Amino acid sequence: MWNQPVSLNSNTDAIVLDCEGLNSEARPYEVDVKIFALCMLLSSQFVFNSMGSITDYTLGDLSVI
Repeated sequence: MWNQPVSLNSNTDAIVLDCEGLNSEARPYEVDVKIFALCMLLSSQFVFNSMGSITDYTLGDLSVI
């Protein structure tokens, strides 16, 4: 999470929250899903960033959330 709000305009600030993503080699998949789900619940906007093309496997990961 950024330590300062980002000013979007004179009436709106945003707090940027970055989660680590899915399929970490250091943690079980269930932990990744819980972290990702918590970030989604705290967010009003979601930006999906993927290395390479979006595949059926990637969409399957998103559907778990």
